[in-house]
Amino acid sequence: MNIFFQIGLGLLPGTIAAIILLIKRRAFRFGKIGMVLLLTLGCGAMLFYGGMKFISDGGIAPRLSEKKTIAFANALAGEGAYEEAYEVLDEYSSHYGYDNHCRLLNARIALLKGDYESASGLYRYLSANTDVIGADAEEVVFASKKGQNTAADLVMIGYLKEVGENIADYGYTEDSYEEIRQIEETSLADIQKIIEDEVEKKYSDGQDIGYVGEVTGINPEILYDLLEKDFLPIIAPIGLDENFQTYNINADDAACAIAKAVHAEKLAFLTDIEGLYRDINDKSSFISRSL
Repeated sequence: MNIFFQIGLGLLPGTIAAIILLIKRRAFRFGKIGMVLLLTLGCGAMLFYGGMKFISDGGIAPRLSEKKTIAFANALAGEGAYEEAYEVLDEYSSHYGYDNHCRLLNARIALLKGDYESASGLYRYLSANTDVIGADAEEVVFASKKGQNTAADLVMIGYLKEVGENIADYGYTEDSYEEIRQIEETSLADIQKIIEDEVEKKYSDGQDIGYVGEVTGINPEILYDLLEKDFLPIIAPIGLDENFQTYNINADDAACAIAKAVHAEKLAFLTDIEGLYRDINDKSSFISRSL
């Protein structure tokens, strides 16, 4: 709330009291009428100007459509900004109610965080009782299998094969072994890409779902301040425009832009693949060392 609106609110009780006293006492003298009129005009001007400034400064933010809000929340979750996704989800729920789209997003966040039991339960409910996702969807199958601790099964089958035992005697088949092996070879990054494709297909209708931005500038001062105070900044890749509208930023782009802004000597990435490829589809294009 800006200072003009605060002054207007502060003058309002006195203005109302002055008008009531003027009428009640019938003190219709030119001087007193002029003072009350001046007070009323001042109060009204402050409230009007303060209110207009409040709106123009973005104090009343435009509400996104139902579809764009849930799409934005999914985009945040896909980038690992789970707390921000929960905040958008709360905003969505307050306007549109907690529906199956919310449950699906909660399932996806649980899956991406590695909470396979919770994810599997939500997916099982959604696939059985709603049409938001099917039981044969890759993310649903992945969550279900991981929830059954397929890693232990894979170790057991590997051991049985190594010692020459018949895996069928222990309740396994070659088909189930192959299925378990594929599940274990599927990384969360693969599932994240699958979810991103599903979100784009479901919510975009072939159009840009919006609120995905590019880095145009970095203000490193707050980072310097935190580092000087021995804090370790953990930054969610969310950007703001001049109207304070939030945008989802590609995490790699954000990291590079921040590193450049603070003149970092090195930039390290943690990844579940071997490293950098000039062409991700060409394994021979692997960059074995920094250039």
